[in-house]
Amino acid sequence: VKLGVEATRALAQKPTENLKAFQYYMQGLSQAQRRTREDLLAAISYYDKALEEDRNYALSYTGLADAYATLGVFGYIAPIEGRRQGEEGARKALALDADLAEAHVALGQACVAFAPSDFSLGDQELRHAVKLSPSLALAHFFLGVSLVRQGRLDESLEEYRKARELDPLSSIIARQFAIPYYFKRDY
Repeated sequence: VKLGVEATRALAQKPTENLKAFQYYMQGLSQAQRRTREDLLAAISYYDKALEEDRNYALSYTGLADAYATLGVFGYIAPIEGRRQGEEGARKALALDADLAEAHVALGQACVAFAPSDFSLGDQELRHAVKLSPSLALAHFFLGVSLVRQGRLDESLEEYRKARELDPLSSIIARQFAIPYYFKRDY
C-alpha cells in the first residue's frame, strides 16, 4: 500500500511532544468516561494540567469541551454554561488544528446537545469528523445522538451500530444504543 502525501503527513503528526501533557490528557480521558460529576471535574483538572504542560495541545481542549458539555447536559452546571464552555474548547482546538476530528466532534456535540439545537451545523461538523477519521467512534456516536434528537431513528441506529463496532467496550455507547429502539417502541 502506498500512502499519499496527506496520509503520510497525518501519520507523522504528533498531538504533543510532551509526555507529561499526554499522560494528563489520558488520565482526563479515563476520568471523563465515567460521566459522574466528580469524575468529570477530575477530568477537567487533568486536561488543565495537560494544557499547563503544552498550551498547544489541541486534544486537551477537546477534552475540556466534552467534559463541560457533559456537565451541562447532566445538569451539574447550567446548560448554557456547558454549551459555552463546550463551544469555546472546540473552537480553541480547531484554531490549533483545523483537521482534528475530535475538535469537530466537540463542536458538533455542543451544537446538538443543547436547546436551541443547531442540527445543521452540528451534523455538518460531525459528518466532517467522520470524513476526517472514519474510525473515530465518538464521531459516529454523537451523529447518532443528533439523529435521534431529530427523530431520524433508523439513521441513528446505523451510526450507533458503527460506533459500537468501533468501540465495543464503551458503556456510554452501549447505553445510548438502546434509545432509538425505545423511541421506536421496539422493546
